[in-house]
Amino acid sequence: MLRVTEDPRARWDRFRALTRAEPLPCALVDLDALEANVRAVTAPLRGSGKTLRIATKSVRCPDLVTRIRDAAGDVARGLMTYTAAETAYWAERGERDLLLAYPTARAADAEALARANASGATAAVVVDSPEQLQPLAVAGRAQKVQLPVVLEVDVSWRPLGLVHIGVRRSPLRSADDVVSLARQVSRTEGLRFHGIMAYEAQIAGVPDDGAAVRVMKNRSTSDVAHTRARVAGALRDAGLAATVFNGGGT
Repeated sequence: MLRVTEDPRARWDRFRALTRAEPLPCALVDLDALEANVRAVTAPLRGSGKTLRIATKSVRCPDLVTRIRDAAGDVARGLMTYTAAETAYWAERGERDLLLAYPTARAADAEALARANASGATAAVVVDSPEQLQPLAVAGRAQKVQLPVVLEVDVSWRPLGLVHIGVRRSPLRSADDVVSLARQVSRTEGLRFHGIMAYEAQIAGVPDDGAAVRVMKNRSTSDVAHTRARVAGALRDAGLAATVFNGGGT
């Protein structure tokens, strides 16, 4: 990340002077620091064959999202969005690779996603249960598109099956669970299986603070890698190609 050499008090005084005449609330973004941080995050990915997806939930300013995507260049692969309405908004702005990371069973949301796909975008949506498929399928058929569906896999850590460490993001725990729902998606008119989401919140979402946390993260990392590998292998064996395999926050 960008190393800040300016005295904190001097920096605070400078920022206060810049915003003194602005009505509050207001936000100030140091664009040099922003672009330096983008370079730091993307540097390990260049030449690796891996890409990242920019999460709009974390940057609630469209112009900054666009600036980050442009700075990341070919390392960035599309946007991960927060709501169906926001997904449709980005499709209207010309974004072609979109992934709504949160399930929805609302008909209006499904219709917005279907319209985004009908406009030429790939606007996928995360699903974690069969009950969410029906409104998506109805909307896809109405727009004469196959709505791309990404399945959320729970990769929280359960050492010895005794405790649960992480968030409860999905009931899909095993490779068999994932393959079963992926098959249901692929058989449903108006939908198509698009890939997998596997967010390891206990690793990516927890500050690296203390020896116990580091031990938990190291052991959980191995478990997550095995779960992802089992899911990927089971999907291949079932003939279900995952266009997107979103590995999570790390």
